[in-house]
Amino acid sequence: MSKLPLGVIKLFDFYEIKIKEDRNFSEIYATDAKEAVILNETAVKVLELENPIGKKTNLGTIIGIVKDFNFETLQNSIRPIIFKVYKEEEGNSIIISYDSNKKDKATLIVKTLLGNQNEGLANIFDPTYSDLEMINFMGSMENARKRYFDPDYLETVKDTFYGKEKTFQKTIFY
Repeated sequence: MSKLPLGVIKLFDFYEIKIKEDRNFSEIYATDAKEAVILNETAVKVLELENPIGKKTNLGTIIGIVKDFNFETLQNSIRPIIFKVYKEEEGNSIIISYDSNKKDKATLIVKTLLGNQNEGLANIFDPTYSDLEMINFMGSMENARKRYFDPDYLETVKDTFYGKEKTFQKTIFY
């Protein structure tokens, strides 16, 4: 049986994405790790699929449909999304949920774990550490640090996508 990363199974719960039809990825089905896809409602409409569950696509067999959700600025319309499980070596991101009152402790734990897992990252979070190769590749050590770990990632994403809406709201209400 092909094992699914726990993050894949919990992704929809984490982001509060609701399954509209059929099911989520599951370790119960060995084929989910290689052959399953989940579409959002917009993808089903764009592809003009009737009764999509069980249909085969070039990416895999459709096992579920999720309700549409905004993953970009509210000024953009919702685009089609296809979710698929990729092998660990094909992806290299992890998203961690933590109690906002314990952000400093969570940050320290993650930095320690990253440093313990990768010798090259052992010093990257030290503010006095500098690596010319990283600076040349990423533009700055701050960018390199954020590439590997950004404890404010969700806030950065919110500001990027919804900053204009906040400014617009302030304009209306002030």
